[in-house]
Amino acid sequence: MVNSLVSQSLKTFENLVINDLSEKLDDYEERVFLHSRRKPFLMRLYYLKRQIDLIRIILTLYKDIVDYFHMPEYQNIYTQDLRDIYSRTNTLFRNIGENTAQLLSVYFNIESNHTNEIMRTLTIISVFFMPLTFIVGVYGMNFKYMPELDWRIGYPAVWLLMVVVSILIYIWFKRKRWL
Repeated sequence: MVNSLVSQSLKTFENLVINDLSEKLDDYEERVFLHSRRKPFLMRLYYLKRQIDLIRIILTLYKDIVDYFHMPEYQNIYTQDLRDIYSRTNTLFRNIGENTAQLLSVYFNIESNHTNEIMRTLTIISVFFMPLTFIVGVYGMNFKYMPELDWRIGYPAVWLLMVVVSILIYIWFKRKRWL
């Protein structure tokens, strides 16, 4: 009687993994890899992970009950069946827990790579404009004695200097394979 009760309660956890949690995890995997708007589901995925962790703690408590019924004085075909159900359920929850943890890790890696791409783009833009800003800043100081201001080609020369600097930066980025 007690053996049957423990067996049925273990089967509820097994059914939870097979019918509910694994389907949710598949849906979350699809969202991580195929959808660009992934943030709203992160809370649900973390909740799923907490659910799995809690059930694994409960299964750890069941181990003592299963081991008790597997003692030689109680051992029969039903107790062996109970042990098999416990082992299978424990394995299922361990696997789905690992899959959830890996999915969270993949999610954070994807987000980190996306952030790195944004930072790379911003860095390239700032590297292009920093020298140009410096040149414009020097010629915008309005000093009285700047010999280039009296040159006939002073204005086009500064433009040429800025274009040459931009081209050199572009070539440097291309050689480094950053563009």
